[in-house]
Parts: sequence; C-alpha cells; structure tokens
Amino acid sequence: MDVKQIQIRKNPNERKIYLIDVQENNGISLATVNKLIPNVSLLGYTDDDPDRIHCVQFDGGYFYPPNANGWKTDVIYFPIFADEPPVQSLPFSSETTQPSFFYPDKDIGPIIAIVMIELAESS
Repeated sequence: MDVKQIQIRKNPNERKIYLIDVQENNGISLATVNKLIPNVSLLGYTDDDPDRIHCVQFDGGYFYPPNANGWKTDVIYFPIFADEPPVQSLPFSSETTQPSFFYPDKDIGPIIAIVMIELAESS
C-alpha cells in the first residue's frame, strides 16, 4: 500500500495532527516540515517498546521511510530537535487521548524578561 500522507504531532500535549504529503521520491520535505514546526532536525516514532525511539532516514533535504516496508500508517511521527530530548509518539487511534508523559517545552521566559529589562533601561 502506498502511503500518501504521514501524521505528525508537533508535541504530545497538542491534539492537532498535521498530515504531510509524501512526495514522488517517497520522501517528506524538511522544508515543508520546518514551515509547520520550525527547527526540526529529525522525525521519530516509537513502536511496542516506548523506551526505544526510531529515527527516520534523512538525506538531501528529505526524510525517508524508516525501513523497506515504507512509511508507517499506524503511528504519529514526532519532531526531534537538536537541542531537546526526543519524546514518545502515540499509536494512531480514532479516539483522541491525553498523553501520559511529560514534554519539556523550551523555557524562554527569562530570555524575554532580560530583553524587556534591557529595553526599559535603555529608554
């Protein structure tokens, strides 16, 4: 079965799932993924062992299926960022469930506060 789209969830705490078209070369464009989810380095997924994270292949600006069997339709892929640990993907389900794991968001609060203080002092 040829998969025409894969599912990507920006982070496990969101309900929104992005459907991204598989290109004629059987790849997913990094540029397309980065327009939806900036700064993605890789795509990953988990299988029946949630402690084992699989990364898909990346070459020439495209992500490629994880193995010879092609893209998996029963998982939701997730982004992996170079500066963050990977997170667990969720198996595909027709029911939306709340994930039972923690996703560390980037903490930019102090950076914003420092910029605001510097702007206030320079005024």
